[in-house]
Amino acid sequence: MGIYVWLFFALMAVIGAITMLFTRNLMYAALSLLVVLLSVAALYVLANAEFLAVTQILIYIGAVLVLLVLGIMLTPRAASQPPTVTSYQWAMGLFLAGSVGFFLTKIIAQADFIQDKETARPAPLQEIGTRLITEHLLTFEVAGVLLLVALVGAAALATYKSKATQTADFD
Repeated sequence: MGIYVWLFFALMAVIGAITMLFTRNLMYAALSLLVVLLSVAALYVLANAEFLAVTQILIYIGAVLVLLVLGIMLTPRAASQPPTVTSYQWAMGLFLAGSVGFFLTKIIAQADFIQDKETARPAPLQEIGTRLITEHLLTFEVAGVLLLVALVGAAALATYKSKATQTADFD
C-alpha cells in the first residue's frame, strides 16, 4: 500500500512539473508549481523527514509561491489580460532536460539506498537546532543578512517611482 501512495505523489509531482513546463499562462504555471511543491512535501513525509516537509510547506509554499502569485497578479499587464510566456528555444531546453534526466537516472540507479534500520534514524529537531546555532552559525547569519538585504531592496524598489512614472499617472 505504501508504494502506491509514494507512486501517486511522485506521479503528481511529475504531472505538475510537465504542466508547468508546457503551459503558457503564468498563473497556471504557478498553480502547477503548488502541486509540485505539495507533492514533494508529501514525499518527504513518506520518507520520515517531517522537518523537511514542514520546511518545504512553510518556506516554499508559504513564502516563495505566495510571492510569485502576488508578483504575477500585481503586474499591470495582468489586470487587462493573463500574461503568457513564449519560448523559441524548446529544442535546446529539451536536450538539456533529457541530459540532466539521463545523468540523474544513472546516478540514482548506482546509489545504494539500503540502510540498517538500527543505524538510520532521523535527526530530532533539537539536534538540528543545536547544530544550526553552533556548527553552522556563520551560514545561518549570512542567510539572515541576505534575506534582510533582499527585503530592504524589495521595499525600496516598490516605493521608488521615477519622475516619468509620476507624471504618466496623472495624464
